[in-house]
Amino acid sequence: MNIGLVLNGDITDTIDDDFIVCSDGGYDRLQNLGIEPDILIGDMDSVSVRPNRDIIYYPPEKDATDGELALDYCLGKNPDTIHFYGVFGGRPDHVEGNYCLMYKAFLKGVNVVGMSSDYTMYMTDKPITLQNVKNKTLSVVPFMDKVHIHNEKGLKYPMNELTITRNSSRGISNVCLDDEITINIAEGVALIFVINRG
Repeated sequence: MNIGLVLNGDITDTIDDDFIVCSDGGYDRLQNLGIEPDILIGDMDSVSVRPNRDIIYYPPEKDATDGELALDYCLGKNPDTIHFYGVFGGRPDHVEGNYCLMYKAFLKGVNVVGMSSDYTMYMTDKPITLQNVKNKTLSVVPFMDKVHIHNEKGLKYPMNELTITRNSSRGISNVCLDDEITINIAEGVALIFVINRG
């Protein structure tokens, strides 16, 4: 099952998942698209109009963000993939926190993808093949201390037996030459960003 988890950042124009979980302020963003989530979770402090629908309410003072509580709900449904909408944009501490939520799901063996209209972000420690990416900009960033790339296919700037560390910008702004590209991650956890718009 694919679950869409909607946070309170920039989201895509369309959401097509088997089940949609919304975290607090993400509800307003869904309403702008005319989309109703299957369930809304949070303290409702960022919702303009409290909806007349299924809500799991938490008090404002708590030891986890609304996003993490919504993620825990998602993980309880044993999904194959969680598409994280609203990861990007807004406060930088929230963005970093969202990456940590993605990592929490990643450690549970869930395929995680960050989604927005402008960016798609994959978190992986394994070889990955991406499609429909010709002429798009692609960046590889280590999530932890380093990531080692055994090889790649379809990128303008070669990444063969390349180790990228957290104190390097080496993996930023590559270009996809083919419609399908492959990056063979051999060590570490990589964040792979695809820039969807110019």
